[in-house]
Amino acid sequence: MAATTAQMAPEWLVFDCSANLIITDRYNERAYAITTSGIFHCIAGIGGSGSFGGDGGPATAASLDPGGASFDPCWNLYIPDIDNVRIRKITYHSPCYLDSIALNTNQNLLSSEIAIYPNPANSLLTIESTTKLKQIIITNVVGQTVYSQACSLTKVEVNIASQPQGVYIVSVSDEAGKTTIEKVIKQ
Repeated sequence: MAATTAQMAPEWLVFDCSANLIITDRYNERAYAITTSGIFHCIAGIGGSGSFGGDGGPATAASLDPGGASFDPCWNLYIPDIDNVRIRKITYHSPCYLDSIALNTNQNLLSSEIAIYPNPANSLLTIESTTKLKQIIITNVVGQTVYSQACSLTKVEVNIASQPQGVYIVSVSDEAGKTTIEKVIKQ
């Protein structure tokens, strides 16, 4: 829906890496995004539940009482859940190389066998692997699938020119069983 028609009780505002506005609404127990093209989306919370739930599932199915919002260096969103006395995390990019540094793991995430580029992208997104690709799924920030393809190639170009500007999650699996999930910015 157009942001100009949205009804909300904004409590906290923060911008993501694509200049989309993230808004927490404690009164309605939700978090929203307004894209740079003026589209309004609910990104977290079911509203009006007065309870706790939803960990490990879609953020839009979670019960929460949001008090603020902040991003980490990998652009994962953190929302303080006031009544439930915890901090909720919405993961847009997993795994993240910066997460592995912070956790002191020995995993070398930079030598991925699946490459997704360019990022940011304008019209064509290239997905390349050392083994044959099996499945490509692209979702928008609210979890809606905007592209899905089964394939058996080592390189695929996806035309994303018709998609609005914003953040997308690209999930790619190959025939060897490896899955890569990356956040891609569409300009």
